[in-house]
Amino acid sequence: MNIILFAVLFFVRADHIPEFKAALDFNQINSFKQHIIKPIISLIQGAHLPLDINLKQSLPLIGQVELDLNEVYLEELTLNWDDTFIMPYQNKEDSILLQLRQANITIQAFTRLVFGGWQVLNTGTVFKLQNLDFSLVIQFDPTTTKRSWGFKPIIKYVDISLSRLQFIMDNVIIPPQAGINAFVDLLTPLIIKQTKKMILQVASPALGVLSQNQRLQLAQQFGDYTYQFQITFTRPPCVIYSESTFMSLELDIQIENVDTGNGCPIFDTGNLPNRVNSNQALELILGGNIIDQLLWILIDSKKLDLTIDDSMLENIDLPISLTTNGMKLIIPDFYEAYGPDKGIYIRIYGQTAEQQMYIRSGRLLGAMTVMMDFIVDTDSNNYPNKGECQSCVIAYTAEVQLGIMVTLYNKSPRLFSASVMLVKIIDIDQTSGELLTVQQLSIMQTLNSLVGALLPSINQDLNQGIENPFIGAFGLKEIDITMGDSFISLGVVLNE
Repeated sequence: MNIILFAVLFFVRADHIPEFKAALDFNQINSFKQHIIKPIISLIQGAHLPLDINLKQSLPLIGQVELDLNEVYLEELTLNWDDTFIMPYQNKEDSILLQLRQANITIQAFTRLVFGGWQVLNTGTVFKLQNLDFSLVIQFDPTTTKRSWGFKPIIKYVDISLSRLQFIMDNVIIPPQAGINAFVDLLTPLIIKQTKKMILQVASPALGVLSQNQRLQLAQQFGDYTYQFQITFTRPPCVIYSESTFMSLELDIQIENVDTGNGCPIFDTGNLPNRVNSNQALELILGGNIIDQLLWILIDSKKLDLTIDDSMLENIDLPISLTTNGMKLIIPDFYEAYGPDKGIYIRIYGQTAEQQMYIRSGRLLGAMTVMMDFIVDTDSNNYPNKGECQSCVIAYTAEVQLGIMVTLYNKSPRLFSASVMLVKIIDIDQTSGELLTVQQLSIMQTLNSLVGALLPSINQDLNQGIENPFIGAFGLKEIDITMGDSFISLGVVLNE
């Protein structure tokens, strides 16, 4: 049976239309689990484990035995990859099973061991757990707590078996180490029982409390600002059994500029397909709202800020130049106001108005608002200036509506490219500036001619491709881009 983990992410919307979907094929994921788990193991090697064991047991002929373990650190973990799985549990909709078989673990801890009132160990100890079998069942329960993740994970079942637990000690008082190891063999079932008890009675409630009182939040720096991404599940993860069995995850995500308090607007979107390419191990399906969110961050963070001067147009065949002389016939206002031979800069920067992009017929299209300044250097001896221009004045500022059409595609397994099919000014509205008599139509025609002349150069650069930084990591061989109606599909192909 083709087992698929199907994740549906919702951005904050009243009608809860899926805006991001991910489909994860369990069979393929289990085939490349080494690529995923090995980097995780590398990260946790040497990590402190929140596991303290306090065991007291009365044994015949010996009396009271006490074992205390604290300051536990993971030194080494090796897994039997063929017997490591994540899967649905007993056809239940709200549970999954994590299974490890024949794992070997080396742990370092501070150990105190007492036999019949005699303390024989109070030292650093290395534990070697050999042929460990471990099964863990996690159940996802609904919750209505406002500050919660949207669900509560509960560890419902733990099964642990261990063929051998070996002590290696720094300092040993009597009895000798061999004797202690033989005695540890007797204690191993008690240690396993105590560990299972701690997982069920300590770790599981602690995870539940965390999920109810600590929202899932991520912070990321863009430009001069920090943005917070708040994630909430709209319902608990759920395993759905049909022709393909999958787990469904549904989330809301809110984005906020932490420094200014600006929140990302809510955008409209269309319905997304569940799958586009069902033969891929992992598929991400992005709606147009994702593009709107990214565009909002780009503009709000002031990363969209471009200044063009005449030196940048030297290799472009244009009937104009960015000087008062070069624009005299088309826009005489600058020449008449500031005289001949004055350099002109065009600055384009973001406007925080809502942007609306759509994905239609394999193309990304829509309208966005930018601000545009025509800046005249009244003393152009140093034009174009490399630093701050003391002699520059803003002659004309306008709010500009741009129509955009872009296609994304794969150039090679490692490269993806874009082609800008259209960028056109569809409306322009003067907002400020020293000149108040500039002809709007002339400005718009001139700028559209300029943009049209720049597009071949822009597309030539884009056609060289942008290398995907994720290729090679986690066993990723390539990422295929497919553009449909109202969505972009990113399909992940894995190494064999």
